Amino acid sequence: MKFLSIVFILLSLCITQLPAEDSLDINGLKPSDYDNTGWANVNGTWRQSPDGALYRGQEHRNLAFAITGVINRMRDEEKGMLKVLLLFGNKAEKEAGHILSSPEELAAYGKDVTGEWAAARIDEAFTKGTGFMDRQTGRSFNYGRLLDATIDEYLVNSLKVSRPIFSLSAATVAGAIEREKWIVEALVDSFISSMTEVERLDLITAINEELILEGVNLGPELITAFTMGGLAGAWRLAGIKPYLLLTKTTKFIGDYVLGRTIPWAVYQTLTTVAKRVFGVVIPAIGIALLIKTAYDIPGVINPRKFDKIAPAVLLIGMSRLSTESSSNP
Repeated sequence: MKFLSIVFILLSLCITQLPAEDSLDINGLKPSDYDNTGWANVNGTWRQSPDGALYRGQEHRNLAFAITGVINRMRDEEKGMLKVLLLFGNKAEKEAGHILSSPEELAAYGKDVTGEWAAARIDEAFTKGTGFMDRQTGRSFNYGRLLDATIDEYLVNSLKVSRPIFSLSAATVAGAIEREKWIVEALVDSFISSMTEVERLDLITAINEELILEGVNLGPELITAFTMGGLAGAWRLAGIKPYLLLTKTTKFIGDYVLGRTIPWAVYQTLTTVAKRVFGVVIPAIGIALLIKTAYDIPGVINPRKFDKIAPAVLLIGMSRLSTESSSNP
């Protein structure tokens, strides 16, 4: 069984700053001014978010709404990578290698990508057969239920992990983002498990130095547990520190993958690991991401195109976490 074939592809252009949380949109509002359906009441008049909104009776069809804001804030290179993933899946290298090898071509390729386009491609990849049963069960264009199926039918088996228990309903946008975050963290954990103990020690030492500046010291017990057993080892310890470690690790790896600024020591460690594990010299383009997955479970045939869905969700989820971290340092 194999899952991650290639996780990183070339990285390093000038980093574009993300919009600040307090910047105003065309309505003169901040993102936090809108409710969880994308509407804001301004002096008795309802204003729709530029990222879209959910209309009454259509809340279950939330896929485009859940991802459009993230995609609108992506750089063109990231949009180009998303387009490659959704069109070619595990054939990305073969069918679009010339695009992936050029930051200029990747950026040009992504200029026309919108949330609506990506939602249509994700739902198309997800739909089984005619889509009748997906519509009847409320899965069609529902991000959370789509991710539930991705986790249950694909990732739990591929990563050999227990089915997670979520606190929020899959039918809601908040529940969908909870599942998206689990997918990002599960794939990050898979990457960390490929590291040597020395590499994990280097990584957690660098992360701990950053946390100390924020007033938190992970301590020798947690550092040893992570070094010996990765995130799985860290989770065996009680308290909030394993969660802080997971959050910080996911952020740093996500920012690294997206070509954004991270502490130099963390950057050096991740570059060394990526070069050793995946055989590529990083950085070189300005964007990197999982571009090939393999559903290689004997006796299992799944008509859903998870080789397109899983890496696309990883890119969207990493971009969302990076944007939120930049807005709320």
